[in-house]
Amino acid sequence: MSRAYLKFVQTDYQDKNLNFTSDTASIYRFKMPIRGYGFCKVLPVVTANNDLLHLVHIYDYYGRYEINKDTLSKVLENDYLMSPIPMKLLPLNRGYGAWRILGKIALNDEYIPDYKFTKEPLAECNSKISEWYPLHDLHKKGKKACSYDTVKHLEHYHLYTPQEIEVRAAMEILKKEGSKIKLFFDLSYPDILDNYYRTINMPLYTEIPDTIRGKALV
Repeated sequence: MSRAYLKFVQTDYQDKNLNFTSDTASIYRFKMPIRGYGFCKVLPVVTANNDLLHLVHIYDYYGRYEINKDTLSKVLENDYLMSPIPMKLLPLNRGYGAWRILGKIALNDEYIPDYKFTKEPLAECNSKISEWYPLHDLHKKGKKACSYDTVKHLEHYHLYTPQEIEVRAAMEILKKEGSKIKLFFDLSYPDILDNYYRTINMPLYTEIPDTIRGKALV
């Protein structure tokens, strides 16, 4: 199992090949296709391959809220909606589709989660895919295929765009509500369909035990 902590958290398990470009994280508000606004924490990271990524933690807090002096503190009172997912580029900060930054907070016991990946196309039932692999520290790919049961609670590794994150957050909310996602999204678009597969094949975040969140069981 891998549990690589940020360099600002002093621990013996720190991965020396991961460099975080700031000792703070940014809190954003973004517009979702449905259910109003979502909120997230974004942390920049440079991998051992010198790739600049951003880990996005989406909060379980959403709606049509007006921004005021208490918004940031209200957001931070909530748990996450799902496990953190990687984003390649930061969103626009002005114009159509821009995300609004609410402030910055100090890092606190953050970690790089493990992910799962497959060389096969995603499917409505991931357990039918024959080969799965763990991904550690955003760059260490498992060389041997593993049992799906050992990685089924991990997010599928995909570099999201800001627009894909907006859709994924809305889908997670619908899943949590017990609503039929297919009624709200046109799955004829490949990107939407893959996002749908990634959503429905993950358990609810609240159902994943704390001890295995972000940890491959191999």
